[in-house]
Amino acid sequence: MPKVTTLCEQCGIEMVYFSSSYPPNGIKRFCGRDCQKKAARVWTTCPTCGLFFWYHRCWKRIYCSAKCAGTANITNINRFTPNPPVIANCLACQKPFKIRAAKAVKAKVKFCSQKCHGIYHAAPQETQHSDWQGGYQNYYGSTWHTQRTLARKRDNHTCQQCGAKETEGKFHTHHLTPIQEFDDLKLANALSNLVLLCPLCHRRTHRDAELSR
Repeated sequence: MPKVTTLCEQCGIEMVYFSSSYPPNGIKRFCGRDCQKKAARVWTTCPTCGLFFWYHRCWKRIYCSAKCAGTANITNINRFTPNPPVIANCLACQKPFKIRAAKAVKAKVKFCSQKCHGIYHAAPQETQHSDWQGGYQNYYGSTWHTQRTLARKRDNHTCQQCGAKETEGKFHTHHLTPIQEFDDLKLANALSNLVLLCPLCHRRTHRDAELSR
């Protein structure tokens, strides 16, 4: 079969090939893949920013980016006036920062950065709630373990609310008056202030105390 000679549609270089290698019409249009890719590109200028860019001919584009397209669409809306940013004070660092009005109202953004958000919520929040009692206290004083054992024996390892018997030492020794209200931990751990409760009654007691405030 005779060879065919033609020119590359992109770079103009001469090509010699067998027509049978390029069915169905036996025509080779480009000398290589690079020229084929370049031929598929359409170059144009973005009407918003003036950038000279290209797009594939199968997906026609007018603007170089979504940002430029959005800007053009906004400016085409009659009587459109974008809301100016709102100045707010960060609750953590107290520095002013700019935020979109919609976020300030709907999302209630109160921090200038994620770092300040973490710092604020990691700190004790005693000033943020009227019922703050000092937070969790994991040290109950030097007499706690002794008094707790005496209270369990006094109550015969029985929940003093529902009457359930203790198994495997899982019941809780509860302070009738919260330990946060005492300056002296020995007074807080007095037997008269301790009572043995099962976990369910213990949770219910704390819940009822919170609801009664």
